[in-house]
Amino acid sequence: MEFQRERLFPGLFEEMRVLLERHWDEIALKEVSGPLDIFEEAYRGLEENGSLLLVTARENGLLVGYAAYLLSPNLHYRSRMVAESDVFYLVPECRKGFAGLRLLKAAEAECLKAGATTIQNKVKADHDCGRLFERLGYILAEKLYVKAVQ
Repeated sequence: MEFQRERLFPGLFEEMRVLLERHWDEIALKEVSGPLDIFEEAYRGLEENGSLLLVTARENGLLVGYAAYLLSPNLHYRSRMVAESDVFYLVPECRKGFAGLRLLKAAEAECLKAGATTIQNKVKADHDCGRLFERLGYILAEKLYVKAVQ
């Protein structure tokens, strides 16, 4: 499996659609999020201004996973550049051995190259892979609560 930083546009976004659907179907809190409806223009803007970092996982050239981070200065600690996880996913058939760990390590290395001083990752409560992050040296810092209000 190969891991590399790639640009989402012009071509990768279309290639990712199938995986994004699989990802949504597997872990989304559908009662809160509703159907998958990606704000493509916002991602284009983030990539254009250098705030989107995307690392892909490919097996024999085929896209099998991704890890996307949003880069920005921390609003409370402006000397800290934060890479906040947007999404990460590896198709279930490739979740053997250390593939997931290797994807996250590759993403972490790219975040560091991009100037991140802090990396934040979120996990779904029903799909908690926190032990994977702990193995990489991360610590549990917060819990997130959500509620659909409309």
